[in-house]
Amino acid sequence: MNAKGLLALVLGVVIAGNVVVHAADGTGGPFADWNLFGTNTLRLDHFDSYGPGDGSPYPFEGPQIYDEFGLSFDRQDRDYARWRGQVFGVLNGNRYRSLDDDVVPERLNLTREVGDGALPYRWEVGDYFSYLSYMTQQRSMKGGQIELQPHFGNRIDSLIVFAGANEPSWQDFDPHEDVSAGASYLLNSERFGAWGFNTVFNHRDSRARRGEIDRNQMVASVNFERGLLLGSEALNFEGEYAHFTGDHDGLTTAASGRDRSAKGYFVELTGLSQALPLDYRLRAERYEKDFRPRGTVVTADRRSAEAHAGWRFAAGQSLRMRLQHFDDVFQSGNELETRTGGINWSGPLLPAAMPDLYGQVDFYAQRRDNVLATIDLRTYTLTADISKPITTAWYGRIGLFLQDIDDRTAFDADRDTWQVAVSADHLFTVGTLSGLITPGLLVRLERDSRPKSDDFQPTLAFQLSQDRHMVGFNYGVLMQDRFDTGTTDVLTHTMTADYRYTRNQHLLGVEFNYFGRHPDPGLNTDAWNVGVYWTYTFDRPAVRARAAGPGVLPTAAGITALDLRNIAPGLVLGDTTTALGALGVTGATEQGGALVYESQLLREIPQRQRLVLVHSADQIDTAALLIEFDNLGSVDTVQQTFERVRKALIDRYGPPAAVFEEGEFGPNLVRDINAQRFIRITEWQTAQGVLRFGIPRRYDGRIRMELQHRPVFPALRDTLWGLEAVR
Repeated sequence: MNAKGLLALVLGVVIAGNVVVHAADGTGGPFADWNLFGTNTLRLDHFDSYGPGDGSPYPFEGPQIYDEFGLSFDRQDRDYARWRGQVFGVLNGNRYRSLDDDVVPERLNLTREVGDGALPYRWEVGDYFSYLSYMTQQRSMKGGQIELQPHFGNRIDSLIVFAGANEPSWQDFDPHEDVSAGASYLLNSERFGAWGFNTVFNHRDSRARRGEIDRNQMVASVNFERGLLLGSEALNFEGEYAHFTGDHDGLTTAASGRDRSAKGYFVELTGLSQALPLDYRLRAERYEKDFRPRGTVVTADRRSAEAHAGWRFAAGQSLRMRLQHFDDVFQSGNELETRTGGINWSGPLLPAAMPDLYGQVDFYAQRRDNVLATIDLRTYTLTADISKPITTAWYGRIGLFLQDIDDRTAFDADRDTWQVAVSADHLFTVGTLSGLITPGLLVRLERDSRPKSDDFQPTLAFQLSQDRHMVGFNYGVLMQDRFDTGTTDVLTHTMTADYRYTRNQHLLGVEFNYFGRHPDPGLNTDAWNVGVYWTYTFDRPAVRARAAGPGVLPTAAGITALDLRNIAPGLVLGDTTTALGALGVTGATEQGGALVYESQLLREIPQRQRLVLVHSADQIDTAALLIEFDNLGSVDTVQQTFERVRKALIDRYGPPAAVFEEGEFGPNLVRDINAQRFIRITEWQTAQGVLRFGIPRRYDGRIRMELQHRPVFPALRDTLWGLEAVR
């Protein structure tokens, strides 16, 4: 990288930031009617590894440098008309940041919204998220999209037309590589519900080095949604039917996926009783083996049926039950069936005997077998996450994972896992210094398996803050004692430390990461990374917005439904908890300056969910929904779970204002997230701030989905935005 060019860019951004911040201090100046928010981060890292290198998370060694810049801007020229845009990129010399050097544009977007006039519309060019329906199109694109909303009396319909390419970077943008175009018409009928008609065409060019030829495909669908009040039951029907034609396999040597035709559908009924504390959901899906639209994440060659039900008790407990039947490769000759039955108990677990004992306990039994009897598994799994105050200063948690896998095939690959994790949080204040310290210990025993293993992992985490200073630290050592003949014991150290100093528009930081893998017998691997960075931000509201004075503060009276948009930053904590209690959300635990509820805000998502209220001085700073993944070992399951949650949020909040994606779901997802090679962020604007959904990086290496409502967030590339104190 050219050092002079890097220095010139940094100085240019800082000078430009000061110009735009101060230019509109009066009544004029350039861009006086625009809201501007910019950020620039200059970072220098050094990576090093010792040992064989096969276990190192750092394939590139030595110094790495980059300068990251971003600018968001918007202008409301009248009550229902708005311009909005984003420019993010990097001047790069860091192989972990990007494989391209010099200036790398990462997100470019310009959006125009006009809600008044005879024909309201919205268009986007550059990077945007294209969502038509669950079975046709749901992914990030580079290109253009327009939405029109024609009025027919009291009815408002929607027409979306889009075209673009699915490319990870503008550097490699090729409009022929993976190009899609399509349209969707949504008809909203008060009597018959909402009906969508969708068509998407996709083309992928040949790649001779892989023996692939051109591929073309088209998918068309009809989807519907209809709410209905039947007696005391509030019902909602949803479904989609799609037809696929074309190619999904372009290999010249095996054209099994050429010129194919297939169908897919799903139907779902959700219900909420107004007479009983009961909710329920029924869902059925069927996708033929050649149903493989390029823009979706449905599983081809699968049919499934699910039933879920939940009951809320007066004391705040929630009982949820599920039955699931998945039938994979049902058209391919070796049908694989997975049948699961489970029950979940959450909230105050024993309100009469121990009213301060909170958490969730989940049990499920599963059977998986196929026609050829090469798979025949019985699995029984019990998990628990329980918390309770120990003293006035300490808060304890215990996690259990018990699993028995009975392999009834000739392989006899049985496995019993017994795992206990204990930890405690201690909040303290000494003068102006405040902190949170969390010691922990994990014990895992693998039995009836090959190899057998005893694992022990003590951990220590703490966070300290004083005025402008903040320190974060997390250390763990995993001791794996494998005592079968011919096996290898492994000792693994991980450590992350971070220091940040904030003053006005400047943030100076240092981050250190260490990884050590010491097998016995075997060769040790030690790797470390130290990074130093400076972030400069500028934020300038439009003159007209500034002159208008402060807005009306939100009140808890708006919390009439479990929607994170209504639980806004700035609300009074006591009023908010009272409003949530009226909706049946009770039984909060205190964790690291936050109230945590076991609460299923997204009823259609079966994964564990927790509502979190981060507060200070009896005021909410951040409201969040934490959603856990079920099976991190399955790439397809993780990706489909993430996309299903994002679909549920889009259905609620509409098209996102910003989407940033980098990297692909793969077998090393945890490592890729912690190395910042995998990013998923989706944002919506609210009256009080921003809703951000994604998978943040964490000091403890754990991954989960988080939806947070804050006044402002770090830059899209700053992935360390998760709620660290809530484990």
